[in-house]
Amino acid sequence: MKTNIAKALSGLDLALSRISQVDRMPDEFTAAEFMVKSKLKRSRASEKLDLMVAEGILTKRKYCIAGHLTNLYRKA
Repeated sequence: MKTNIAKALSGLDLALSRISQVDRMPDEFTAAEFMVKSKLKRSRASEKLDLMVAEGILTKRKYCIAGHLTNLYRKA
């Protein structure tokens, strides 16, 4: 029984280590930051960012900020 618990814990540790997020890079930004700098409304800013991702200009990844998932964008 103890070996099963040890295997389960090591599996849990492995799974947790795989989801550890990479720190935010200096060149990454959020849609909210883009909205402020570009002075665009939320919907228009999102459209522009999605278009730039689709065109391969930007990449995006999920990132947790204060317990909420958001997209981080950076130059591709």
